[in-house]
Amino acid sequence: MSCHIKKLNHLIFGCYSVVKVFSGEMIVPLKKNGPVILLTDFGTHDAYAGILRGVIAGINPEARVIDLTHGIEPQNIRQGAFILYCAYVWYPENSIFCTVVDPGVGSDRKAICIKTRDYFFVGPDNGVFWEAASANGIEQIIQLENPDFFLSC
Repeated sequence: MSCHIKKLNHLIFGCYSVVKVFSGEMIVPLKKNGPVILLTDFGTHDAYAGILRGVIAGINPEARVIDLTHGIEPQNIRQGAFILYCAYVWYPENSIFCTVVDPGVGSDRKAICIKTRDYFFVGPDNGVFWEAASANGIEQIIQLENPDFFLSC
């Protein structure tokens, strides 16, 4: 499992986050730190969902973390996208949806952050965010590519 939690940390806890974007940099101002919403296909019969929460707590013990679900069928991007689309509107502005539903985990698939009018979506560039993000008005899409912000197991 490879997580992009340190980059997520900068989105949550900094007043500004400077991230490399394709050919330049972008500054993302946050008005208020929102909760981190987890949506994964990890299940709950092993330690992976808890480890993800532990990594976030290790970065910042004051982070508010909410489990939307860890019950997405393994690698079922359509199901993950549907659940996210149905649920995101019920969360406060500046919520950060950390989603890990990806048949290509561990591959060269790029990680992205999508900034919409009201939210941030962080996870794989595999289409899982499209319905929710486009419905809320995509403002920017960035590729997370700074190796200093990736954890490896």
